Amino acid sequence: MKKLFAIAAMAAMLFACGDNNEEGKKPVGGDDEGDVFVSPITIDGDFADWAGLDASKVAVAENAEGSKYGGLKLVKVYADEMYVNVYLEAYEDVEAGKPYHVNLCFNSDNSELTGGYAGVWTNAGVDYLAQGWINDGTVYGSYDPGVYPWVGEVGGDGWNWSTTEGQVDEGNGVAKGAGTVLGYEIQLTREMTPCQWEDTFTMGVSLTKEWGNFGVMPNATCTEEDPDGLAPQFVITIDK
Repeated sequence: MKKLFAIAAMAAMLFACGDNNEEGKKPVGGDDEGDVFVSPITIDGDFADWAGLDASKVAVAENAEGSKYGGLKLVKVYADEMYVNVYLEAYEDVEAGKPYHVNLCFNSDNSELTGGYAGVWTNAGVDYLAQGWINDGTVYGSYDPGVYPWVGEVGGDGWNWSTTEGQVDEGNGVAKGAGTVLGYEIQLTREMTPCQWEDTFTMGVSLTKEWGNFGVMPNATCTEEDPDGLAPQFVITIDK
């Protein structure tokens, strides 16, 4: 009798285990849920991992000869499943005592029916500005910007960003960075911003020195017809 009771108990235990693994539930020891995304870009000031990216997924701009704001030599942008990754490279190191900021200007909804900041690129529609320092005038540091919504007229120009409503304040960990202006990389977490992200979006990058534009990318050669040397923004498609 004891033997039959033990067999019955074992069967009951197996049946109970089977209930825990019914269709739609994660198998015991399974790893099909909870996977953590790891970006192919690590923000550490070593830029070798950029060379390992699929070049067709990376937007690249080099400074055009005779551009208006030609302080930046090269900018690359790559958007993976979670982040917008930016690499920038200037011709010269910082001037002592002068703060350097990076502006990331996002037309995140890929529409010119919203946003503005015209006159910097041939297209406007910038919905949000991420702005933060990479050198405070004394030392380099991690990029930890504020993110500010456009509050000017649709398609308008000027510096019209809200710092009181709908923004993410500087120092909230929305992005990080490493390097110097001779080579600096940034990784911005999209879901930590208030932006409405389309799978394809446009953006521009600028570097300011003591609050004045020093480098703008993409750019074009200044001509009589185009004295400001304007170029279209980067077109970025998220690599999923």
